[in-house]
Amino acid sequence: MLSTWLGGSLGIIESLDKIKPVELTIGDDVRALTKTRITIHCPSSGRPTPFVTWRRNGQVITNNEDYKLLGGVNNSLVILNSSEAAHSGLFQCTATNFLGNNSASSAVRLLGR
Repeated sequence: MLSTWLGGSLGIIESLDKIKPVELTIGDDVRALTKTRITIHCPSSGRPTPFVTWRRNGQVITNNEDYKLLGGVNNSLVILNSSEAAHSGLFQCTATNFLGNNSASSAVRLLGR
């Protein structure tokens, strides 16, 4: 068995084949096994509607084979390819409009299977 800490609760994984996707809101930190699909939500609002950008360890994230950016109310980032611990890092979303910006971040740590 493997113990994991996620979102304030301790969960026990009895089989690596039963790992479910992880969802969290920006500001929460997560430790997950590699090959786990992780979605980070970055809800934002304002007038005018803010534009949201994502960064990992300071580098801008775009849609590619590792990440999928979803718009909408939650402005979510899906980490598609968390196959290596090297995909760990500090993920930051920034909501910006002409009145200013606001940022929040989450630490994602991937552990090998």
